[in-house]
Amino acid sequence: MKKIVFLLSVACATALLYGHLPAQHIRGCEQQGASEAICVAAEWDSEKVNLLPKYDPDYNRVIAVQQAQSQTSVDKTAAIKS
Repeated sequence: MKKIVFLLSVACATALLYGHLPAQHIRGCEQQGASEAICVAAEWDSEKVNLLPKYDPDYNRVIAVQQAQSQTSVDKTAAIKS
């Protein structure tokens, strides 16, 4: 009986941690300057590619820089109406 309780508690703790880690990754990405939508999309893609992906905090910096560059390039473009 003790073994079953122990295994269930380990399984519950693992499930809670696995569910909480993406939220931590998204929060870290947002703190580096990227928008919530970009961070959520990146985390979603990361989870779909690898069930248990390796977390790379440098990846968040790349996302933030790319988003900043895309926003500045959008600001400099002009729409042409025909």
